[in-house]
Formats: sequence, C-alpha cells, structure tokens
Amino acid sequence: MSSSVLATIELGQLETGTGKPVVNIAWIAGDNPCRDQDKYTPISAAGQNPCGVHFTLENGFTYYETNCGSSAIDLYYADGAFNSHCQRKNWLCTNQNQYNIRQTWTCY
Repeated sequence: MSSSVLATIELGQLETGTGKPVVNIAWIAGDNPCRDQDKYTPISAAGQNPCGVHFTLENGFTYYETNCGSSAIDLYYADGAFNSHCQRKNWLCTNQNQYNIRQTWTCY
C-alpha cells in the first residue's frame, strides 16, 4: 500500500435526535452523511471501542483506527500501512430521519 493518503476520512457518531450516541461511523470527506445515509459506514456500537475494528469505505479501501481514547487517533490501512494522523473536528448536522451526525475527527 502506498504511504500517500488517498482520501480524507471523517470519523464521528450517529446520534438520536436527543444527542444519545448510537453507532461510531466513518465517511469520505466531501460526501454528505446527513443527506445520504449510504454515505457513512458503521464501525462499532456507541460505547464500544472502535480501535482495531476494520471498516471499508465507499472508495473500496479498508481502514482501522489506533490510539482511541487518546488525544490523537491514527488511521491505518487494513494491511497495517499508516494512512494518517487525525485531528479533532467538531461538526454536527441532522439527517432526514431526525438523527444527528456528529463529526469528531478528520484524518488527512
């Protein structure tokens, strides 16, 4: 796997309309997960550590997170090659089903 970043990956949570986390999710920057539900990928249930859980995004690549619970998450490809160091980002939108999408990290 190349050491270059192929896409900016966004990490966050799907929440109920009252702000209760339901599932950890990821999507590719530029996609709108609030407009199109198929634009995000579930990683793990809220309350479960998403670190080490492999997830495949719309671009066909599989990733996993490391350093969860720390001040800096790192993103790796499924084969163990480093992808990117993630930065905190706080963004929120409400989708048509009255769920919130809360972005907490951007990885580029």
